[in-house]
Amino acid sequence: MNSDFSKSKILFFFLVSIFLFDKISLAQTDSANQQTNNSATVIHHESIQQNHFLNFVIPSTTDNSIKPKDKWKLKNPVSVFQNIKQKADEEIIVRKRNDDWKSWMFYLLLGLAVFLVFMRVSYAREFSEVFQIFKPLGINQQIFRDNFGIIRLGAFLLSLNSAITIGVFLFLVALHFHFIPPYWWLLCVALIIAGAVLITRFGVMRIAGSLFPFRKEINFYQFNEVQLNRVTGIVLLPMLFFIVFAPEMVSKVVLMVSIAVVIAIILFRYIRGFSIGGDYFAKHKFHFLVYICTLEIAPIVIFVKLVKEWVKGL
Repeated sequence: MNSDFSKSKILFFFLVSIFLFDKISLAQTDSANQQTNNSATVIHHESIQQNHFLNFVIPSTTDNSIKPKDKWKLKNPVSVFQNIKQKADEEIIVRKRNDDWKSWMFYLLLGLAVFLVFMRVSYAREFSEVFQIFKPLGINQQIFRDNFGIIRLGAFLLSLNSAITIGVFLFLVALHFHFIPPYWWLLCVALIIAGAVLITRFGVMRIAGSLFPFRKEINFYQFNEVQLNRVTGIVLLPMLFFIVFAPEMVSKVVLMVSIAVVIAIILFRYIRGFSIGGDYFAKHKFHFLVYICTLEIAPIVIFVKLVKEWVKGL
């Protein structure tokens, strides 16, 4: 009986001690929190006074209103998927608007490809003679003598193909460097510019052949230039498909390669021109300077000036 009483007594004192310890710890915690809140209040009042003083010295440039962070909430999975679908639909709409020009560009390039295959089959002689331009001058002189003064439908169609292809290439280059937006009427402008430049160049060379005393050399050089323009139209056409429809990285690489190809063809044209009229120009340097300034340098300067003024006006 005494042992049971002593056990109950010990248990009673143990529970009382736990209750008192809990009350003491809560009281200490409340006092510590109160001291922390008081110190934070003091610091806050000091910062307010300091900011009030700084507002008189330095104008405030930041917004002091701090919005409390939203509490984390469990969202409905259906609303999450609906939000994702809405963003995806908006992105698809934007991409369709940005890539809408590729639909009509596809049909244009497909038509050019079919047209080129038709010329390869129907006018095989003219098509093969175009690539003879990279062979020695003797072979090209023979082709020039056989074709000079004769208007052939195959040669005209090859020139038409080169004008259209070069116009599309100019449009894509301007589009890549963000000079113009992808509008179909700007493609028409590019085609008109390419055709006008080629026709003007042809007419100016014919006039120069009648004015300068080296008519044979100018006519032969003009023949080489026309053949190189036709080669440019044939070589650029498959590259245009990659530029328009390939992934962005591949498209950029092919665009740079196509620009390098065009520059290489232009350099080859000038090298071929010097090889054609080198002997004459060595004896008549004045005629050479007049030809270079009027037919080569001046058109390029005028064209670059017009392009700069047009870009500034956009």
